[in-house]
Amino acid sequence: MKSSSTKNSLLIAIGVLVLSQVLFWLWSTWITRTLVDEPVLLGATTVIDRTIRVPVAETYELSLVFPRYIGQDDLRDYLDGEGYFKGQWPAGSASIPVKWSLTNARTNRVAASGVANTLELTAWSHDTVWTHVAHVKVPAGAYAFKAEVLKPQAPELGGAEPRLELALPGRKASSTWQLSVVFWGSLIAPVVIWPLTMLLVGLALWQLRPAKRDKKVGS
Repeated sequence: MKSSSTKNSLLIAIGVLVLSQVLFWLWSTWITRTLVDEPVLLGATTVIDRTIRVPVAETYELSLVFPRYIGQDDLRDYLDGEGYFKGQWPAGSASIPVKWSLTNARTNRVAASGVANTLELTAWSHDTVWTHVAHVKVPAGAYAFKAEVLKPQAPELGGAEPRLELALPGRKASSTWQLSVVFWGSLIAPVVIWPLTMLLVGLALWQLRPAKRDKKVGS
């Protein structure tokens, strides 16, 4: 009777831990998702108009995201002023004008807006570079996002195929408890929760062994 109660307790604990991790993953994925990810055609003016839902009143970053390599040219070096791109030395005047706004869907009032005219390099990876457009912080809720991306004042970028992205910046700093929970939860889970779950699974399997032996002896 005691063994059966122990097994049930172990199974319940395992179920709670697994369920909590699934729910945490779903919630954190929703909280940290990219809000806008739209293609931009630099050969003409691109207009973006869509409704988004901001999950938390966190500071988001609006960026133009480029492929790092276009042919043999490294766009990061060009934007960082360190190399040629399509035969052109980086020009300080090179820019892509972007006009954007967020309008509250309930009140129909503009909550944030701006005009950027820059190609400021903010981050890069093996195959991608990010250029800063604006930092955006509004209360959580539904918004109409509108953006107008004009032709670049850098003809050599005409063949690039960037995307306009509104997402959380790639840094650990946060100003809301939700993002703090996501950060610490993602650290604690693999160090504490997963090993504890595996330990309980091992104990549950060990508890099953006597039941199998008793059944064999009784037969």
